[in-house]
Amino acid sequence: MSFSLVLTSYDRAADLERFFRALASQSFQGLVEVNFVNQNPQRPASCDLLGKSVQLNVLQVGQLTPLSKARNLGLAQLSGEIVAIPDDDCWYQPQLLEDISAYFQNHPAVDCICTCVFDPERNLPVGKRAPTIHCSVGYRNVFDLGISSGIFIRKQALMRAGAYFDETLGVGTPIGSGEETDMLARLLGSGSRIEYVGSLRVYHPFPVFNPGDVSKNFLYSLGFGHLNARILRDGHPAVLWGVATLLIRSLCGVIVNLFRPVSRAVYWNRLIGTVSGFVSLMIHPARAAK
Repeated sequence: MSFSLVLTSYDRAADLERFFRALASQSFQGLVEVNFVNQNPQRPASCDLLGKSVQLNVLQVGQLTPLSKARNLGLAQLSGEIVAIPDDDCWYQPQLLEDISAYFQNHPAVDCICTCVFDPERNLPVGKRAPTIHCSVGYRNVFDLGISSGIFIRKQALMRAGAYFDETLGVGTPIGSGEETDMLARLLGSGSRIEYVGSLRVYHPFPVFNPGDVSKNFLYSLGFGHLNARILRDGHPAVLWGVATLLIRSLCGVIVNLFRPVSRAVYWNRLIGTVSGFVSLMIHPARAAK
């Protein structure tokens, strides 16, 4: 099998170098193509680390660009049978692409794999993506199990569902998240089979809380609420389980942290962001259009 990795980066030289070094060390012997959408003014020196082991296609943007828009530039040119969308601050174990290829070959009915995204220094998974779980992904758990750096999709399934990210969603837009979950929801809607395989891991630093995350939590939750409303509107009520769970946890977080202003603000913004995103799409459904 062959891979197309769609990667974009801005102002993260050390993270990008780590990713490229890990990619150059892969045991996988097939074709690996990297469509690198470079938002930096110059070509990073770390690009040269790949040598001839990886086919590197640099798409020079040269300025900070919304994440979905940048990734769409890379998705416009795909040669590999398996498509991945790594973050620039993630990295792969030497055996990962070989293991991903073997899994797809051994499970021909599977169209997409969501892997465990894991911080090896803290020995913790990111979010609810436990390394001990192997299960089907559906509308009820798609928000819990899918994260862009851990997603691998058969190109044929991606083309069937639409090989694009919704540019109204994600980092750099007023709705600050949800673009990868929207893609997974479209895959489900087109009949694709998605599995979460916790034994396969993509490494990624665990998000560290800081006071600036208050506004980030609002934007992420805004996207969460907006996209849940969109999926519900399309006839999939199973997503309401995740909405109800997050709202209850956020409300409990506000109460428990009543005398901790920063933590209370994070949970409050998560609560308000989710409700705002959900209600805004229900009131203005045209905003969901691509």
